[in-house]
This record gives sequence, C-alpha cells and structure tokens, in this order.
Amino acid sequence: MNILVISHEYPPYVVGGMSYHAKNLAESFSNLGHCVHVLTSWHHEVSKDYIENGVHVHRIPVISSLDALKKFHFLFKARKRVQRLLHEEKFDIIFSHGNSASLVKINVPIISKCHSLWIDEIRLPIKRSFVYEKYMKIDSYFEKKMFNKSNGIITVSNMLSESIKEEYGYNSHVVYNAVPDSISRVDVPIKKQVLMVGSFSKRKGCHLIPKIVKEISKDGYNLVHVGDVYDKRLFKDVINQLKREGIADYFENIGHIKEQSELSKYYSESKLLIHPALYEAFGNVPVEALSCGTPALVSERCGCGELAEKYKYLKKCPASDFPEEVLKTLKKLEKSKLKKEIRYDRSWGDVARETEDLISEIIQI
Repeated sequence: MNILVISHEYPPYVVGGMSYHAKNLAESFSNLGHCVHVLTSWHHEVSKDYIENGVHVHRIPVISSLDALKKFHFLFKARKRVQRLLHEEKFDIIFSHGNSASLVKINVPIISKCHSLWIDEIRLPIKRSFVYEKYMKIDSYFEKKMFNKSNGIITVSNMLSESIKEEYGYNSHVVYNAVPDSISRVDVPIKKQVLMVGSFSKRKGCHLIPKIVKEISKDGYNLVHVGDVYDKRLFKDVINQLKREGIADYFENIGHIKEQSELSKYYSESKLLIHPALYEAFGNVPVEALSCGTPALVSERCGCGELAEKYKYLKKCPASDFPEEVLKTLKKLEKSKLKKEIRYDRSWGDVARETEDLISEIIQI
C-alpha cells in the first residue's frame, strides 16, 4: 500500500506520546514493505523534506508559538499540502493520528487513529484557564469532524472505544500500543525508589504525590518524578505540602528526558512504577516499565490496565486508593523475586501487522 500518514507532531517535534507512536508505526509500516509518506509540522532541527528509516517525511512550516496555535495552523495548511502530494503520489489510504486530517478534503479512504478523547478530558474535575478551556472545546470540534469523515477508527484501548461509541455513536477497533526496542532493562542496582513519568499535572495524578510520599517514606522509599512541570502552581503546592510534612527530601523532580532510551535507566533502577492518572486512554509508561523488568501500578482510568489479566505485574486500583496501595504493593514486592518474569511482549511490528489487517478489512483492499 501507499500510505500517507498525517500527524501534526512527529519527532523531533514532541508534544506528547502520539509523536513517538506516529514515528514507530510509520517505520514499522515501511518495514512491512509499504511505501510510507508522513506529513507533519516543521521543526528547526531537520529539513523540510527527507527520508528517514525508509519513511518519506514532509514538513509544513507553521508559526513558532504555543503548541495549540501550531496545531491549528497545521490543520489549515495541511489541506493544500495534501493536494500537492496527491499530484506527486497516488495514495491508497490516509492514516490520520488524532484529528490531524480533520480539514483535509480528498477522495481517498481515511483511517483515524484516536489516542485520546477531548470530551473525556473536558469532564475531568480539573481547574483550567479560560484560554485552555476554549482550546479544548475547539479541538474537540475538530475531533468530531475527524470521526465524521473517517472510513474507520482505530483506538488504543476498549475504554477509549466505549467513550467514542457513547459520545459519537461510532464503532472502532482496538490495537494496543507497543514498546520501542530502545526501551529495555539496564543492568543497574535497584534502589528504594518509586517512579512516576509524565507531565506534572493533576490529570497525571500528581496532586496525590504528598499522600503517596507520606506513605512510602515510612519504609524509606523515595518518589522520583520524570517530566516537565506543566502545572507550576500545582508543583509549588505539592512542594510546600511536602515541606510542611517534613518529607520533602523523599521527593525529586528530574525534569524532561528527551531520548526515550534514557528512561530505561530510571525504569530499571526503580522498585515500582506508578501511574495514578485521572484519565489516560492507554499509557505507555507502565508497559515501558514492564519491559525493563519493573512492576507497575496504574489507576482504573488508565487504558493499559485492561492488560492486567495478561501481565501479572501490572496492577490497577482506583486513583483515590493509591497512597495506601503503593505501600502495600512495595511490601509484597520485597518478598518476591520477579525481575526475570516480567516482560511486555508487544513490538511495533505487531502493532503494524494488526493495523495493516484492520485497514485491509475496513477499506477492502
């Protein structure tokens, strides 16, 4: 197949996990013998058009501003650029990550890969700025347009598929995420350390950090958070609360780590990975931890928790129970030897083959 992948973010331009997902899947499509082109946003570290790992990458110049404005600018400019690409190539399918192709008008079948649902996030009990609330509602409008024009929808979890069915009435297919080969166990000593990875925000469950640290510090465990501090007010409140409790020394924020492979060290040296998110359509971080031999505890609103029955050391519980459950889990792990038993065994080749089969089924190639 000739596949045109449209994604407003693609490494080295990274806003969230969708960027790496788009790259890993595009390159895996290419490894299966497909001709793959990617249309994405420009980034100053790379040229506008190039071939990388068998994938033809075309970058659209967009305004240098907030990520939200960059995205909207990309959506509008993608319309014309797709038409130009069609004069150069004949595509069998357009594969849109998120709502990246929501404004594209074309007589080619479109598959929408949904990574998250704005309507689910809008309903979360989180205070946001007036501007961000408007952005979410505008982007949810484009989300709806994307579903309306899609020949098929693929999601990352049953939880997400159920939300789409309930909100928009569309059926969808589930293909669970994979872990890149660059994420694997590193031979380092295991510390008395619990790990969180992701942006510092309430949606990721960071408001629970003081209660979690209070519990795990009783047994001498530290909590290490890796990720950008998006919500600076929440971060300040958390630090102040930790200081008042006299347990600030048991918490550390590392900040953002650019290369995914660098995370392997943090996963490997941690006793437990926790992900107490209020909402996460899938959540790659827990399964990346499993690939490094580290157990993971996730909230019930984390899509990858659907795999708990298959993977013994992937556990889930309500986010509200996390402070106590983390310590209970650590005590159980101290009594077991399990590193060799843990491995998340889905590759991006698996994801590409499953997606290939679904595309053929949906558009009957």
